[in-house]
Amino acid sequence: MRAALRGFLALHTDVRICAEAADGIDAIIQAWHHRPDLVVMDLTMPRMNGLDAAAIIKNMLPATRIIMFTLNGDLAIQAPAEMVGVDLILSKADGATGLTNALQSLLAG
Repeated sequence: MRAALRGFLALHTDVRICAEAADGIDAIIQAWHHRPDLVVMDLTMPRMNGLDAAAIIKNMLPATRIIMFTLNGDLAIQAPAEMVGVDLILSKADGATGLTNALQSLLAG
C-alpha cells in the first residue's frame, strides 16, 4: 500500500516524500529525524497505533500537519484524533485522489 501511494503521489503532486514507516514507533523516529511539514499515517499500525504516534509527533513537532488515512474514517475516531492534534481524518475509500487533494489543501493553508 505504501509503495503504491508513494508512486501515485510522486506522479500527481509536487510533494517530496522524505521517509516511510512500517509502524507507529518508526513513524515517530522518522518524523523526529526528517521534521516533515506533513505526516500521513494509518490508525491501525503495529507496535503503536496512529493516534498514539500522532500525539507524540504533535508534542515533538507542533507545526507538523497530520493526516490520518484509514479504513476507519468514521466519526468514532474524530474526537480522539482532534484531541491529539490530527489535522484531518481521511477514509481510504476516498482513494489516492482524495489524499492528493487533502495534501495540497493542508500544505497550501
